[in-house]
Amino acid sequence: MTPPADAPVVAALGSPETAMQVVRLAAREAADHRRPLRLWHALNWSAEQETPSLGPRAEAEELLERAAAAVGEEDPAVPVSGEIVEGAPVAALTRRSESAFLVVVGDGGMSCE
Repeated sequence: MTPPADAPVVAALGSPETAMQVVRLAAREAADHRRPLRLWHALNWSAEQETPSLGPRAEAEELLERAAAAVGEEDPAVPVSGEIVEGAPVAALTRRSESAFLVVVGDGGMSCE
Protein backbone atom coordinates (compact mmCIF):
# COMPACT_ATOMS: atom_id res chain seq x y z
CA MET A 1 0.00 0.00 0.00
CA THR A 2 1.44 3.37 -1.03
CA PRO A 3 0.90 6.20 1.47
CA PRO A 4 -0.69 9.46 0.31
CA ALA A 5 1.68 12.14 -0.99
CA ASP A 6 1.14 14.22 2.15
CA ALA A 7 1.37 11.31 4.62
CA PRO A 8 3.30 12.30 7.73
CA VAL A 9 6.19 10.73 9.52
CA VAL A 10 4.73 9.56 12.84
CA ALA A 11 6.83 9.61 16.01
CA ALA A 12 5.34 7.25 18.58
CA LEU A 13 6.19 8.69 21.97
CA GLY A 14 6.24 6.17 24.74
CA SER A 15 8.33 6.67 27.83
CA PRO A 16 9.76 10.11 28.56
CA GLU A 17 13.21 8.49 28.89
CA THR A 18 13.39 7.54 25.19
CA ALA A 19 10.95 10.00 23.63
CA MET A 20 13.42 12.76 22.75
CA GLN A 21 15.72 10.31 20.95
CA VAL A 22 12.73 9.09 18.91
CA VAL A 23 11.62 12.66 18.18
CA ARG A 24 15.03 13.79 16.94
CA LEU A 25 15.34 10.81 14.62
CA ALA A 26 11.79 11.33 13.34
CA ALA A 27 12.47 15.04 12.73
CA ARG A 28 15.50 14.19 10.60
CA GLU A 29 13.47 11.65 8.61
CA ALA A 30 10.63 14.13 8.10
CA ALA A 31 13.08 16.78 6.90
CA ASP A 32 14.90 14.35 4.60
CA HIS A 33 11.63 13.23 2.98
CA ARG A 34 9.96 16.67 3.09
CA ARG A 35 7.08 15.36 5.17
CA PRO A 36 5.20 16.80 8.13
CA LEU A 37 5.85 15.22 11.51
CA ARG A 38 3.03 13.98 13.71
CA LEU A 39 3.94 13.44 17.37
CA TRP A 40 1.76 10.67 18.71
CA HIS A 41 1.07 9.30 22.19
CA ALA A 42 -1.48 6.70 23.28
CA LEU A 43 -3.12 6.62 26.70
CA ASN A 44 -4.51 3.34 27.94
CA TRP A 45 -6.88 4.75 30.55
CA SER A 46 -7.51 1.48 32.38
CA ALA A 47 -3.78 0.93 32.90
CA GLU A 48 -3.19 4.59 33.83
CA GLN A 49 -5.82 4.49 36.56
CA GLU A 50 -3.92 1.74 38.36
CA THR A 51 -0.87 3.95 38.96
CA PRO A 52 -1.18 7.28 40.77
CA SER A 53 0.41 10.24 38.99
CA LEU A 54 -0.04 13.93 38.28
CA GLY A 55 -2.60 12.97 35.70
CA PRO A 56 -1.96 10.98 32.55
CA ARG A 57 -3.46 13.60 30.21
CA ALA A 58 -1.34 16.43 31.67
CA GLU A 59 1.80 14.29 31.48
CA ALA A 60 1.05 13.37 27.86
CA GLU A 61 0.49 17.02 26.93
CA GLU A 62 3.77 18.01 28.59
CA LEU A 63 5.58 15.23 26.72
CA LEU A 64 4.17 16.48 23.39
CA GLU A 65 5.20 20.08 24.20
CA ARG A 66 8.78 19.03 25.00
CA ALA A 67 8.87 16.89 21.87
CA ALA A 68 7.66 19.75 19.66
CA ALA A 69 10.39 21.98 21.10
CA ALA A 70 12.98 19.29 20.29
CA VAL A 71 11.73 19.15 16.70
CA GLY A 72 12.20 22.92 16.44
CA GLU A 73 15.79 22.53 17.67
CA GLU A 74 16.47 19.72 15.20
CA ASP A 75 14.90 21.39 12.14
CA PRO A 76 12.62 24.43 12.52
CA ALA A 77 11.29 24.00 8.97
CA VAL A 78 9.57 20.68 9.73
CA PRO A 79 5.81 21.15 10.21
CA VAL A 80 4.91 19.46 13.49
CA SER A 81 1.65 18.62 15.23
CA GLY A 82 0.68 16.37 18.11
CA GLU A 83 -2.00 13.82 18.83
CA ILE A 84 -3.05 12.02 21.99
CA VAL A 85 -5.25 8.98 21.42
CA GLU A 86 -7.06 6.69 23.81
CA GLY A 87 -6.56 2.95 23.75
CA ALA A 88 -3.95 0.25 23.93
CA PRO A 89 -0.77 1.64 22.34
CA VAL A 90 -0.02 -1.26 19.98
CA ALA A 91 -3.53 -1.46 18.53
CA ALA A 92 -3.81 2.33 18.21
CA LEU A 93 -0.38 2.62 16.57
CA THR A 94 -1.21 -0.17 14.13
CA ARG A 95 -4.29 1.78 13.03
CA ARG A 96 -2.34 5.05 12.81
CA SER A 97 0.46 3.48 10.77
CA GLU A 98 -1.93 2.71 7.92
CA SER A 99 -1.93 6.37 6.87
CA ALA A 100 1.68 7.21 7.77
CA PHE A 101 4.65 7.58 5.45
CA LEU A 102 6.95 6.21 8.16
CA VAL A 103 6.57 5.32 11.84
CA VAL A 104 9.43 5.90 14.26
CA VAL A 105 9.31 4.06 17.60
CA GLY A 106 11.76 3.58 20.45
CA ASP A 107 13.05 0.34 21.82
CA GLY A 108 11.44 0.82 25.22
CA GLY A 109 14.79 0.25 26.89
CA MET A 110 15.06 -3.28 25.55
CA SER A 111 17.99 -2.79 23.16
CA CYS A 112 20.98 -5.08 23.32
CA GLU A 113 24.27 -3.28 23.71
